[in-house]
Amino acid sequence: EAQVLNRQVFVMRHCVRSTTLKVKRASPAFTDVQSYSNEPLPAWGVPEKMCTAGGLEIIRGTAADLLKRYGVHAPLTIITDTSVRDVDTALALQEVFGPKAGEVLYDAHAFDSLKPDDGSKPLCA
Repeated sequence: EAQVLNRQVFVMRHCVRSTTLKVKRASPAFTDVQSYSNEPLPAWGVPEKMCTAGGLEIIRGTAADLLKRYGVHAPLTIITDTSVRDVDTALALQEVFGPKAGEVLYDAHAFDSLKPDDGSKPLCA
């Protein structure tokens, strides 16, 4: 009798994060992001491009929903690149999944093999 391999893969981006304050490749007179809004920008409370407190709560809520819908089936692997916001996202998932989550695997090439965020040699140079 053939064995059935049942795998679930869930791919997600990082947490909700703060924005940068400068716009790349904009007209020199319009590099400030505030130039593009009539409303004041939010006070993110974190450095540029980092997870906001609310963003991490959304990740924890997503993990709780995944647990409720699917449970945690060992082995569970969480893979992230080495960007701080991505690591924070992975650790928030691991926190909710608990001991069955195992260790988080860090791979700088995971999401950008041409320009890894740790400065290492690209895989496809």
